[in-house]
Amino acid sequence: MTPKLRDNTNDDHIWLNIVDRNHNEYRLPKRMDGYVVIDVGAHIGAFSYACIERGAQKVYAFEPNLSSFSLLTENLSRYVESNRAYIERAAVWRSDEPMIDILYLSRMTEIDERINSGSPSVIKGEPAERVPAISLDSILDWIQSRDNPKKVLLKLDCE
Repeated sequence: MTPKLRDNTNDDHIWLNIVDRNHNEYRLPKRMDGYVVIDVGAHIGAFSYACIERGAQKVYAFEPNLSSFSLLTENLSRYVESNRAYIERAAVWRSDEPMIDILYLSRMTEIDERINSGSPSVIKGEPAERVPAISLDSILDWIQSRDNPKKVLLKLDCE
């Protein structure tokens, strides 16, 4: 698959380091049969894609940044259509504090004259983009009621 990426960003670097089996930044196992994966901070979908390609049963991907979510949607479209992926534009919020319905996402930062597309934050930086929020506990409860998974992998790439 040739992923949809943004020009002048580190999207290509991120995709390669996660998806390419020679890099495998997250040290994913060769096979993930039967896993239900929760991808918090899904970016453009590299981690979700890698898990599905390794046999994950289903991926639930959450991404707050609008431009990253647009690419996530394109990069996982065939898996969404086949019900192997669920994607939602939302920031996943902690469950040990009262729920916040809306958060504000900061702008992307620059690194080496390229945009660091993985840098927006709901914790720090100048607020730029309003995003819906969902609690981690509500996600876990919802997935448990839908899939009753035996094996769950939770990836948190967020602040």
